[in-house]
Amino acid sequence: MRKGSPKGMFIGLHVSVLTLMGLALLAAAGSTADVTSATAPAITTDSNGDNAPLPDFDGDGTVGFGDFVKFAAKFGLGEGDEGFDAQYDLNGDGEIGFADFVTFAKSFGKEIPHDDRAVLVAFYEATDGPNWTNKENWLSHAPLGEWHGVTTDANGRVTKLALVDNNVQGPIPAELARLSKLTWLDLEDNEFTGTIPIELERLAELEVLNLRGNGLTGTFPVHLTRLANLWFFTLDRNHLTGTIPAEISRLSELRSISLAVNQLTGSIPKELARLSKLTYLGLNNNRLTGTIPIEITRMAKLSTLELSRNQLTGKIPTELARLTELTWLGLNHNQLTGTIPTDLAQLARLEYLHLWSNRLTGSIPKELGLLSELIVLDLAHNRLTGTIPAELGGLSNLNQLTLEGNADLAGPLPEEITGLTPDELD
Repeated sequence: MRKGSPKGMFIGLHVSVLTLMGLALLAAAGSTADVTSATAPAITTDSNGDNAPLPDFDGDGTVGFGDFVKFAAKFGLGEGDEGFDAQYDLNGDGEIGFADFVTFAKSFGKEIPHDDRAVLVAFYEATDGPNWTNKENWLSHAPLGEWHGVTTDANGRVTKLALVDNNVQGPIPAELARLSKLTWLDLEDNEFTGTIPIELERLAELEVLNLRGNGLTGTFPVHLTRLANLWFFTLDRNHLTGTIPAEISRLSELRSISLAVNQLTGSIPKELARLSKLTYLGLNNNRLTGTIPIEITRMAKLSTLELSRNQLTGKIPTELARLTELTWLGLNHNQLTGTIPTDLAQLARLEYLHLWSNRLTGSIPKELGLLSELIVLDLAHNRLTGTIPAELGGLSNLNQLTLEGNADLAGPLPEEITGLTPDELD
């Protein structure tokens, strides 16, 4: 319920044109919309020191139109009404009314004051900082850029936090989301536990996120697919469960992603094909099932495709030959069937071909002898038959050829490849 005339109420009130437009929207929309805030607002003291709250409901660091839309949806509600949310009752009188809107209007366009030092102090205290391996200058009066693992820009804002193998423990503090200029977060090989906080989706400038080698649990953090600038993303060696969501395709800037050594299930999403800039895809050591989606062969820049140690079935797609930038193809320890595609010989840059421990049948294609850059060829523990093609002797860079565990592979080893030492030949 609204009281009075919006037009009359705003005479003499100093607000921006955008705020007035927002009030018009409020008058048109009424209070019937049902928009629920996903995150708590950052109600922070105004930088002018007048103690006015800054209602950043959407957590983007600025009181803007997005915050107004959320406020408008709650306008007119009071305590006891369905949908009432006390965070929008800015004056605490039990009703989200015009007095609250006046407070909101005065704050419109203002940025939330940043205190990166306070965020880092909170991070230190929440993660057993006293027992870190290296805590040089932390909690001191030294500039933040002199704290171990911290990099700042010319304005003193934190842009990089790298605390690799530093005995940092506990859940990842949600306060990190307040480091709004952070572009690089590297917390590899620590003792983090729990789930990845949803608040990290606010790190709009983040480009590198490395959380490998921790004890993180829960499902894949879909909320992080909103980090539009992310180009390096790794969550391998954790305890993540569930499926790989199709929303991962939103990360259009990704060059490298690794979700290896987790407990992920389900199929490989074909939507990965939209990641046209991707050069590294690591999904090995999970529990993925289904076939290798042909769609991923559209990722033309891919140089590493690592899908080993899953439960993948079906044939090796001949379309993999489209990935002409591949240097590493890891498909070992799956349940793949059928023959080795001769088209793989088109992968002129391939250096490592791991197909061992599958259920592959047929002969070894002589065309593999065209892979002049090949260093490792591992076909062990399959059901291959026939003879070993002499053409493999032309692989001048080959230093490991593994064929054991193919009971029906017959004939002597061709003289052309006996130049390998016993340690290199298995």
